[in-house]
Amino acid sequence: MAEALPLISARGIGKQFATVEVLRDVDLDLMPGEIHALFG
Repeated sequence: MAEALPLISARGIGKQFATVEVLRDVDLDLMPGEIHALFG
């Protein structure tokens, strides 16, 4: 069986608050059938 492709794919995500870097070069794939939660 072939591997499923991501429903959503994001690459190189970054976030900074003033001089504080909180995310650097984050990759995210949301695959079919998975459950995710984002907090923040």
